[in-house]
Amino acid sequence: MKDSLQRLKSDGSARSCASEASSRSKARQHPPKPAAAAAGSTNVNKLFWLFTMLFLAIHHSMEILFAPEEAEGADDPNFDPASPKHRTCVLTDKGTYFCSEDEKEARRRARKTPEYYVTNFGVAQTVDGNGDENRKMTEVERNMNNYMSNWIMNNSDDLCRQCQNKHDKCVFWASIGECSKNPSFMTTDCRLACQACEALKDADDKASES
Repeated sequence: MKDSLQRLKSDGSARSCASEASSRSKARQHPPKPAAAAAGSTNVNKLFWLFTMLFLAIHHSMEILFAPEEAEGADDPNFDPASPKHRTCVLTDKGTYFCSEDEKEARRRARKTPEYYVTNFGVAQTVDGNGDENRKMTEVERNMNNYMSNWIMNNSDDLCRQCQNKHDKCVFWASIGECSKNPSFMTTDCRLACQACEALKDADDKASES
């Protein structure tokens, strides 16, 4: 009996030693999990700070890139940002562009249209009647405007002002053939309706030569 108990104790001690040796062996093969978790946490923190710094750098660059420009005249104590200066650019008679903050001056220098000369220099024409009569008057008026378009392209402003109709029925008279029937009157008092402004240019050239 004593021998049996002694063997059981011996076997238990042996198994205990074997179990302890096995645990030590496993511990050597697999490092403790808490250490691995700590390393992983460190890497996450590094990535977090890296992305944070990258975000701040991009944000600062965007602010500089898209910052609104300081308005011209901001140093002026009387500067009003709500009322920015407006420049008007127009095409002139010389075929060049003129830009100015003075809108009236820009309009004064703008290329004049046929309507401008017909309306501002000369008598407004009466175009009425019915049927064929009205059609002829409308055709004379259209041809008159086309003539003025070409005239203002090749002549001075002064000559354009002189190429005009002095009576309100010039278009009507031209439509019934008066330009050829009564040239002495029509080519002086209804120059534009008769498309007879070349005489003005000839007189101007002669005056320049003398």
